[in-house]
Amino acid sequence: MIPSSDKLSDYLHYFFTCYLPKHRNVSHHTLAGYKQTFIQLLRYWNLRSPDQPNPGLDQFQVAFLLEFLSHLEKELKNTASTRNTRLAAVKSFLALQQNLWVKRHGKRPDGNAASMEIRKEHGFPPPLGKAAPASGATFPHFHRLYEDLYG
Repeated sequence: MIPSSDKLSDYLHYFFTCYLPKHRNVSHHTLAGYKQTFIQLLRYWNLRSPDQPNPGLDQFQVAFLLEFLSHLEKELKNTASTRNTRLAAVKSFLALQQNLWVKRHGKRPDGNAASMEIRKEHGFPPPLGKAAPASGATFPHFHRLYEDLYG
């Protein structure tokens, strides 16, 4: 069932019980790797904020995620490859979360201006669909694809 609250635990439950195995049909190895990522992420969260064992989605900011990735490399001695695998799991989860948010609210979250500022600050290009590529091609937004498939 699609989560109705903004608690991380509800979204993780949906991510691991419905989305990954049923919609994405990932292998059990991928599922195990993604679970390990979120076990480590939640352990790190509990080290930083022991008074909030079940955080809301709004509490996972870019700064926290960057600190987590740094923690993986520095304290846990993960290689860059392992760190990037963990990042892929987090990105997949965040894409699902954004798609579900759009499905529930009918529009994209208002955080796009902040996201664009962070991208500019770090020298990253704008996300696809924000500015037309030099070739003139356009790309559909992921939330539109989600609506077409599951709407």
